Amino acid sequence: MEARTVSAAGHVGLVSSCRQGDVTAQKFAGDVCVPFSDDIRSTLTALLDMRWVDVQSELSEGDWVEFQRLCLPESPDFIMDLLDYYAFFTYSMFRGQVRG
Repeated sequence: MEARTVSAAGHVGLVSSCRQGDVTAQKFAGDVCVPFSDDIRSTLTALLDMRWVDVQSELSEGDWVEFQRLCLPESPDFIMDLLDYYAFFTYSMFRGQVRG
């Protein structure tokens, strides 16, 4: 059976298309604070990218400029470079076998 990854936007209806009893769900929560290891920094940057993909259309021009200032790793004001940065995150994962 081939596994596939579905984005949060693409999951609607996926659980109901699975065989009854074959669905599992798991939540993950965590928090981190500076100083970050390279792995943690890379992971947090990926989380930012996943959550805020194509966000420009949702923001005003001023908010877009602020977003880039705070959320792009190449920015001198990148939020994860702040000495008192703290992150809390949650993630939900669903697993099941689709009928058919």
